[in-house]
Amino acid sequence: ECNSKLATLLQKNAELHTKECKAFQDSFDARLPDDTERCTFCPEDSRTLSVSETLLGKSVNEPFQTTELLAHTVAPLFSKEECDAVVKEAEEYAAANGGWQTERHYSHPTTDVLLDKLPKSREWFQSVLPTKVFPYVADRFSNVVQDPEMLRIFDVFVVKYDHERQSYLGVHRDSSLISLTIALNSRADFEGGGMWVEPLDE
Repeated sequence: ECNSKLATLLQKNAELHTKECKAFQDSFDARLPDDTERCTFCPEDSRTLSVSETLLGKSVNEPFQTTELLAHTVAPLFSKEECDAVVKEAEEYAAANGGWQTERHYSHPTTDVLLDKLPKSREWFQSVLPTKVFPYVADRFSNVVQDPEMLRIFDVFVVKYDHERQSYLGVHRDSSLISLTIALNSRADFEGGGMWVEPLDE
């Protein structure tokens, strides 16, 4: 009976996951528009960080086949004006709709707003996805991403942290194969914060 219940739950979870993936795939197109060029990146554009060869539990971190599982750009991918516009629209949406959401994620809930709820930010993100975001990811993880158009969005949202409500998110592992975080605020705008990587203790 327990096995039957577990199988049913796993089936429902798989169906929900498929539905969510399809919804995000319909919302965000990875294809490069005509007459548009992808940004190109060189090693000097990023700083990479290495972890243990068996961090993912298999030899040389399959499927990545490398210890360099973390990377960040040396210079921002996006301008202050672009980032400020996303923050402004998210704040305005939250103010008009009863506040920021806090119950979308079960194990590690964030204070957030889905990007799909922000028309201007969604349009902007769609424009930079095939030209900047996916090409950067493909460049950094070329062992598993041979073509940026192979990538799909699983979940994309704007998160808000502040010292009065949610000042941090506990240590966790995301459910996606590759995760990307875009800092919308300058480091000069806050104290502390940042993303801590447990295996590196930094």
